[in-house]
Amino acid sequence: MTWKEKQTITILLSILGALSAILLVVLGIRYRESRPAAVGSSGGAGGSAVSGSAVTDPAGLTGLSYSNGSATLTFSLDDKGAWIWSDDPGFPLNSATITAITELAVNPQFQQTLSNTESLDTYQLDNPKATLTLTSGESGTRTFAFGKATTDGNSRYLMLDGVESTLYIMDGTLYQYLQTPIYN
Repeated sequence: MTWKEKQTITILLSILGALSAILLVVLGIRYRESRPAAVGSSGGAGGSAVSGSAVTDPAGLTGLSYSNGSATLTFSLDDKGAWIWSDDPGFPLNSATITAITELAVNPQFQQTLSNTESLDTYQLDNPKATLTLTSGESGTRTFAFGKATTDGNSRYLMLDGVESTLYIMDGTLYQYLQTPIYN
């Protein structure tokens, strides 16, 4: 085989590889769009929100605290309305992560609601993997307890405000934010 033939084969194989990658991406997008809405959700594929929650307005929040198994972090609003790390108010905090946490937690979207559930240890909620507590000056607190991941690994079992009779399955995005170290 000549050098020119080898070069042609290499170019063709590169094009074939790129086309295969594009095909996989397109198929992945089509798969996600075609998945049916989760059982127990209302309002389409976006899931359902809990009505009557204690904390419903991100602007009304005064603090939040979370524990992720390795650290417990507490945040509050300073007199200018900016989020600060309560342990070190002078720390240069990236408030984008805190804002993302509050937005996801104030109006949570659940993939599924589970009633008449098994014992909490089945979902690893007897010893949660992470907890999040939101505090509002006017309407009280809301507590999230995150259990084990679902079989697909992308979602988590969740208990709200210590109510054991109804559990939820929620996308793992909020849980992932709670895993962010303070120095990131």
